[in-house]
Amino acid sequence: LAFTIVWGCSLFAYAHLIFYQSKLRNAFRVPCKPERATHVAIALPTAVKAKLVPNPSLPVRMWRRILAWADGLKASGGQSNDWQTVPVHRHPSGLAFVEFRCARYVLRHGAFQQATPTLVGSPLRSLAARAAGLSGMRQDALRAMVGPNEIPFTVDPIGRALANEFFA
Repeated sequence: LAFTIVWGCSLFAYAHLIFYQSKLRNAFRVPCKPERATHVAIALPTAVKAKLVPNPSLPVRMWRRILAWADGLKASGGQSNDWQTVPVHRHPSGLAFVEFRCARYVLRHGAFQQATPTLVGSPLRSLAARAAGLSGMRQDALRAMVGPNEIPFTVDPIGRALANEFFA
């Protein structure tokens, strides 16, 4: 009996944390300037949550309309829970950026702006053209400075993800 009670309480606590995860993360947030921020909260647009279905059925369309209406009410009252928190990465040169949905946003003039191919691509193309004629050590140094120009993406196993979420 004691095991069942403890198990039920822990299951309830876990479900509570999962359900109120966005509110718990936002409860201790202190507003500050982007230059000093360690994490950034990004509000997700309503269209992000829509699933791509070629021809949804009538109940699915009606359910989506109800959810969109409810999200509109929450957002108009400033109570939207659709936030995602991402860490701010800082390069030793002073460059601050965040990575969100496979895009990189760079801090410029007090705001995060998406790094476009014209911003990143031209220096990388010129370095790649010059790197072919350099020595191996110099090529490695240039690649270490520029990086692979890709966002590292790995999915943690479920056990590690749960441990990081609740014990880190």
